[in-house]
Amino acid sequence: MLKKILLTGLALATWVGMTTSANAQDNKPFKIALIASKTGPSEAYAHDTERGMRLGMEYLTQNTMMVNGRKIELIVKDDQMKPELSKAMLTEALADDKADIAVGTSWSGGALAMVPVAEEYKKF
Repeated sequence: MLKKILLTGLALATWVGMTTSANAQDNKPFKIALIASKTGPSEAYAHDTERGMRLGMEYLTQNTMMVNGRKIELIVKDDQMKPELSKAMLTEALADDKADIAVGTSWSGGALAMVPVAEEYKKF
């Protein structure tokens, strides 16, 4: 799990490094959606994933939760380990919450359900 969290942090750092200075000046928060199975059989794993994300972001930003002058906002969605909810939660995160990137889910059925949404919104 630590490897997954570190890879997520590396992906975040890479993406943030690619943002333009114009993005830093608009002062909108940098929104990260975490889709996790917070209820159901993977509840404990989802809790650890969320905690690891928060700790990783704190470490990456030296406890400022800011990157390129933008506040980082973590939006957590519960897919209840149901593929239709994985897809719906990602759609909600990208369309309604305007998430910049999304992380999750940790199971293949949900991940496969989310692929068309990520492609539609051109987000990873």
